[in-house]
Amino acid sequence: MQKTGKIAIASIQRNRGKYIVEWIAFHLAVGFNQFYIYCHKTNDGMKEILLELAKRYPIEVFALEMDDFPQIAAYHHAWENFGDKVDWMAFIDGDEFLFPTQAASMQEALAAYEPRELSALGVFWKCYGSNGHATDPDGLILETHPRHSTDGFLPNRHIKSIVRGGEKVTPSRSHLFDTGRGTFDEKMRPITHGWMRDLPPSYDVFRINHYVVQSRQFYFEVKQGMGGADLQAGYVRSDAYFDEYDRNEEADGVSLRFLEKTKQKIAEITAAAQPLSTPSLPMKQTPAHNTVNTDLMGLIPAEARRIVEVGCMHGAMARAYREAHPGIHYVGIDIDPGYAQVAAQFCDRTLGADIETLPAEEFRSLFPSDCWIFGDCLEHLRDPWRIVRMVRESIAPDGCLLACIPNAQHWSVLMRLATGQFRYEDSGLLDRTHIRWFTRTTMIEMFTQAGWRIENGFSRQIPTQPPQALMAGIRTIAEAAGADGQQALADAQVFQYLFRLRPA
Repeated sequence: MQKTGKIAIASIQRNRGKYIVEWIAFHLAVGFNQFYIYCHKTNDGMKEILLELAKRYPIEVFALEMDDFPQIAAYHHAWENFGDKVDWMAFIDGDEFLFPTQAASMQEALAAYEPRELSALGVFWKCYGSNGHATDPDGLILETHPRHSTDGFLPNRHIKSIVRGGEKVTPSRSHLFDTGRGTFDEKMRPITHGWMRDLPPSYDVFRINHYVVQSRQFYFEVKQGMGGADLQAGYVRSDAYFDEYDRNEEADGVSLRFLEKTKQKIAEITAAAQPLSTPSLPMKQTPAHNTVNTDLMGLIPAEARRIVEVGCMHGAMARAYREAHPGIHYVGIDIDPGYAQVAAQFCDRTLGADIETLPAEEFRSLFPSDCWIFGDCLEHLRDPWRIVRMVRESIAPDGCLLACIPNAQHWSVLMRLATGQFRYEDSGLLDRTHIRWFTRTTMIEMFTQAGWRIENGFSRQIPTQPPQALMAGIRTIAEAAGADGQQALADAQVFQYLFRLRPA
């Protein structure tokens, strides 16, 4: 297989929103440059954080709602779809930090195994206890949890796999896969089980810091009842599990060699999320690259057979949806011909064109279709009112329109207006390529006036708490203007609105 330069991680995680930025930053710092992350029944904002990060970093985000054995399903999906697009792919969890113990990067450490006859490398755990924390501490896990178990702690003999790209592999278990040429540890000792009972762990080249319990509060309030991602639904860990894994005998500090790089990455990520000054950039559709709006995709009705997505970009949603529904006819439209060309490999048909200037006969050729998708797209159009009306006039009576639209009434926008700091940015609510701005009220007006009715919809929020004084001011202003202050507060906390609409 031709080398791609990609060292990837596939990971299924649930409600790790508090820790996900550190986890991503750490693995970027050690050299990983591609992530496939499966959000399993998340409701703590983790998915939204990842979708935002994915605009700037090589992260693909997927939603997983299944109950039984979700980890195996996620690993199968990652390997079957991306296993031939990377040089190596590690399969680890959100409480596992994988790194080279001596080399400067994963690329350097893995280079020594390129000529070796193997399908995968098995990397041993180093289990970390609560470090005496009764409640979850603030700060980085790397700093708040320095102490870990001894090498002789038997659970440290568990391995996780780093699989060579393009190999014949079946992810049948969470730790050890069925491989064509075998799995070996860093010393080229054969790995035959996910837990090598009679094989002492070796950490000369690689190590996985496994922050198993984190704190007493985290274990008993979060992890214990979360079940096992590699097990059937309903599994509950015992109280004794905490005592078994709460091991804090040593502190060798090996992983701290990447602490400063991790902090630099966190600072980079944080800075990119803040309001930017106004650089001179060409006016162009802002790329979301490989992100999938899983919430919007979830609104596609089961009976849909002919889908048209406007603003398809690189075809991420087309690929994800058609993998699960291979019989669907999918058309992607993007104003950037380059994006449309990339998306063509996932669509039955693509158009690199402006939907607003599409010739009448070309527009008519998009019908019959029963589901039109506008994901973060309508705000980029000059006359979105006309476009949603045109679709309504041509679609079948049982067709639908899906839309995700940013909320111009969000508290962060109101704050910038009030302080005179309304500056355009490269992405987000103040994206410099937005032409139109909508609130919840004006979104609903646009659709109802075009002949649509709302069948389903919900709001999305970001896990950033607004200043309380600011929210009090928003309520005061709304009530002074004769509006409902409580509704104004609710509207100010919404980042985006999602709709599924049917002909009225």
